Amino acid sequence: MPTLHLYDSKLHFPSNAQMASFQVFVSRRFRRGSGGFFLGFAGTDSSTGTAQPVTQTYWIDPSSQIRFAYDPGDQVVVDEQFVSSMERLVDTDFGVQFADVPSWPFMVLGGGGLVDVSSDQDAPDSDQDESASSGSSAEQ
Repeated sequence: MPTLHLYDSKLHFPSNAQMASFQVFVSRRFRRGSGGFFLGFAGTDSSTGTAQPVTQTYWIDPSSQIRFAYDPGDQVVVDEQFVSSMERLVDTDFGVQFADVPSWPFMVLGGGGLVDVSSDQDAPDSDQDESASSGSSAEQ
């Protein structure tokens, strides 16, 4: 399974092509000097004794220790449309999300920033940023 090694975490991609597209995105961003970004990834939290699904968020910047480990044998074609979609999403509040679960289900974007909607209070009426909801999973 293609794996992104980020510090002491291992983030698994479904395909070499998806990870290669992410690598091209990261390389282009840092070459332009655009700086760091958030990366959201589906994972598990086993701190409670049982593995619970969570969306983990990582901060990636040019000083991050990143290693890409690809599966052998696959010829990789970079998906430029996927790279472009990451370039559009990266500067949103949520950054690039690779998660099968809705990202940040307890928050929506409001006029004044993030609003917690996990309580009984009503969320403000606003159009949620399309990239925050549709960007919650990598589209291939």
